[in-house]
Amino acid sequence: MMLKHKVVRGLISLGVITFTSTFFVYELMNSYRSMNAYMSYIVEKAESSLLQDKYQNQSIGFLTRRFNTPVQPLTSYQQQQICAQLEYDNQVKGINLIHQHSLLLSGTFQTLASDCRGWPQDIPQLTAFDKASLLDDADSIHKENTTSKDRRITYYVDLQNKYIYASTFINTESFTLSPNDFLKYGRLNVDTTVLNGFMSSSKAVPKIYHDTFRNKNVMSIMSPVYVAGKLKGIVVSDYSLSNLQDIFYPYDRPLVSRNLDITIKDPHSLREINVLSSKKSIFNYVTHKHEFSHGLQVRLSLDVLYFLLSSWKIILFYFLFTAALLQLVRLHFRHYHNVSRDNISDTMTGLYNRKILTDALESRLQRAVAANTPVTFIAMDCDKLKYINDTWGHEEGDRAIITLAHGINNSIRGSDYPVRLGGDEFMLILLNFPLADTPKLIQRIEQNIKALDGSGRIHFSWGSTAMKPTDTLQDMYKAADLELYINKKKKSSERPV
Repeated sequence: MMLKHKVVRGLISLGVITFTSTFFVYELMNSYRSMNAYMSYIVEKAESSLLQDKYQNQSIGFLTRRFNTPVQPLTSYQQQQICAQLEYDNQVKGINLIHQHSLLLSGTFQTLASDCRGWPQDIPQLTAFDKASLLDDADSIHKENTTSKDRRITYYVDLQNKYIYASTFINTESFTLSPNDFLKYGRLNVDTTVLNGFMSSSKAVPKIYHDTFRNKNVMSIMSPVYVAGKLKGIVVSDYSLSNLQDIFYPYDRPLVSRNLDITIKDPHSLREINVLSSKKSIFNYVTHKHEFSHGLQVRLSLDVLYFLLSSWKIILFYFLFTAALLQLVRLHFRHYHNVSRDNISDTMTGLYNRKILTDALESRLQRAVAANTPVTFIAMDCDKLKYINDTWGHEEGDRAIITLAHGINNSIRGSDYPVRLGGDEFMLILLNFPLADTPKLIQRIEQNIKALDGSGRIHFSWGSTAMKPTDTLQDMYKAADLELYINKKKKSSERPV
C-alpha cells in the first residue's frame, strides 16, 4: 500500500475513533454531572440530619436555664440520702456503676469529688436531663433509614464539680473516669481547644476530637452550659461510626456505597473521620466537597470503578462499534489495494504490467538520476519461444514465460520494478543499481531459472542501459531493446538455430 493511502487510512481511522469517542465522552460527562448531583443530594440529606441533631442537642442544653433558675437547696438529710447511694468499683465513685438500681437517676454518674459536697445539689437538674435525653432517643429511633443498633450517646460533663453523667447506663468496665483522664479532658471526650471555643458561643457546636479511650477520632455535638455567665459544663452527643454511616449511606444505590469514600474533617482541629471507604480503588471519578453551615467539611470521592460497573453495556457497545467501523475501514482499503494491485499487475506472471509505466514513475526516475542515483533498464525476452510452442505446445510456452518471470522476481530487490510488456518481453527498472552490476544480476537470474526448470530449455536474451536525466521511459525502452536485439543477434550468429 502506498504511503499516501496509508496516511488516508490512518486519518479515516482517527476520525472514526474521534467520532465514537465523542459520544462516549458525552455519556461520561452526563454520568459525571448526574453523580455530582447525587453527591450533593447525599450531603444535603446528611446536613439536614445533623442540623436536626444539633437542635436536639441544643434543646437538651436547657440545663443552662435549669441551673440558673433559683431552687431550694437540698437539706442535709436529702444530701445524706443521695450520698448513701454512692457505690465504689475499682476506686471509681458514682451511681449506677455496675447495676442500674438508683431511683434518682436512670443513667451512670461518676465523680472525682473526694467528699459528698457540691455535686449533690445538681441531682435535680440531672433528672431533667434524663427526661430530655429520653425524648431525644425516642426521636432518633424513628429516623428514616436508620439501621444501626448503636444510638448516639448523650452525656453531661460538669467542669466545676468534676463529674460526668451519661443519660444511659454505662458499666464501668466500658468507661472508667480517672483524675488524670479528666485533667487531660481525654476520656471525657473533650479537649482544651474545644472548651476555649465555647467561651464565645452559647450554641451547639459539632466537633471532631480524639477519643483516648477508644483511640480514634469521634464526632460530637457539644452545647455549653453556663451559670452566672461562667462555663459550668458541656452537653455532649457522640456519634459512632455506624451513626455517621446511617446518615451518609446511599441506601437507594448500593453500588455507589461500594465505590464511595466519605471523609469528614474538622478544619479547626484538622482531625478527620473516614465514614465510608471504597472496596477497590483505581482513581477518583467524581469528587464533591462541601462545608457544612456549622463548620465541618465533608469530602465525597466516587471511584471510576463505579462508572465501569454501572455503564458496562455502554462501554462494551463503544468498543464493539468502534472496532466494527475500524474493521470496515481496513477491509475497504484492503479491497482498494487489491483492486489497484490487480490493475497494474500481470495476471499470468504476477509482475507489473504496462500500466505501471506512468508519467509519475518517469518523473520519479528522472529526479533520482538528477540526484546522482543510478537507474538501470534491462530488456529481456525468452529465446526460441515459438520453437517451444510449436514443439511442446502453448502450455509449455506459457510455463517458460512464467518460469522466466519467477526467475526474475527471485533475483531482484523489493524496490525494483519487474514489468511484463507482453508475450515474452520483459523490462526491469532497477533503482540505485549501477549498470556495471548487470552481468551479476543476469547470472543470478540464470541460476534461479535452472533451479526452477529441470528441462534446460528455457533461456533468455537481454540488453541493458543506464538512464540519463533527460531520458524518458520510451527512450529507455528503445535503448534497452536495441541492446537486446544486439545480444540476440550475437547469440544467433554464435549458435544458429
